[in-house]
Amino acid sequence: MHFFLCKEYLHYPTLRYHHPVNGSLVGLAFQANTLEILKKMFCHESNLYSFKSLNSLNTEHIPFVTAANDVYFQNVLVTIRSVQMHFPYARIVLYDLGLERNQSEYASKLCNVKVMKFPFDEFPEFVSTLSEFRWKPIILMLSLMEYGTLWYLDSSIMLTSSNLLPVYNLINQLHPNEADTNGKCSLLFHSSSGHGIFSATNPKMYDYFPTNLEKLKNTEMFESGIIFASYSEEVYSVLFWWEDFIVCCKACAIEGPCMAPPDSNSFCQFERNRYRNYAFCHRYDQSAFNLLLANLLHYKSDRWSSACMAQLLEYNIPSS
Repeated sequence: MHFFLCKEYLHYPTLRYHHPVNGSLVGLAFQANTLEILKKMFCHESNLYSFKSLNSLNTEHIPFVTAANDVYFQNVLVTIRSVQMHFPYARIVLYDLGLERNQSEYASKLCNVKVMKFPFDEFPEFVSTLSEFRWKPIILMLSLMEYGTLWYLDSSIMLTSSNLLPVYNLINQLHPNEADTNGKCSLLFHSSSGHGIFSATNPKMYDYFPTNLEKLKNTEMFESGIIFASYSEEVYSVLFWWEDFIVCCKACAIEGPCMAPPDSNSFCQFERNRYRNYAFCHRYDQSAFNLLLANLLHYKSDRWSSACMAQLLEYNIPSS
């Protein structure tokens, strides 16, 4: 089926985030330019793929999406080969974040690999600052609109098994009566960061995405290096908040001080308590993903994490 992927409120003069549980918490207005880019890039019909359940037969063609520039080309080749080894029929989409021409041509000749040039020219110049990871939410959302269900892998990830059924079984357990309070989210992260969301999120991000800080100080952050995302008809009918989440992620990625507030850096100065004390660092896309999901899912991080991927992957470089 097709679904129109543009919220009615994108046609309002301003866009603000409203906390999904506490309506009194309202974020700063996004700039008019951000709103125009959202309309131009993302307001159109999108395919939704209808899976009654995810199993070994209907998941072998779920695409794997990754991204790299010239510096990480050798690493992403390892990622691609690990997917080819365990999922020989799966499509692999490599987003070109600044590959050399010969690298792009080489990758495009690999089995089942499609190289996509990231559309930097459609976004503000600061999106091309790769260390701010604005490109990742954009890639995730573009890919969701194209494929409906997918895996996203950083170039640091190497799959070591073809058994992803434990993850699919979590999605199959989604039920309309459970989705509001206890059910798993259809956007699943898989590796704990070893610290909380509060400790590694620039406080200025809360200007855009206000939250309950006390609850956030007890909530675990999960890494965004490997993500399973499903936007199928059945999941959408259960998790009606999907589009709100998508709009907020995209808006933050292309709003200057939202994804990367002033004075942000990725070097953390953790104290003994890695949850309740701010470590003067920021995780950019990872902070945005986890913060929005925490607000949405009542600060229960087990609802957006699988806890079953440690035996299925390795890192071929340190994760960001």
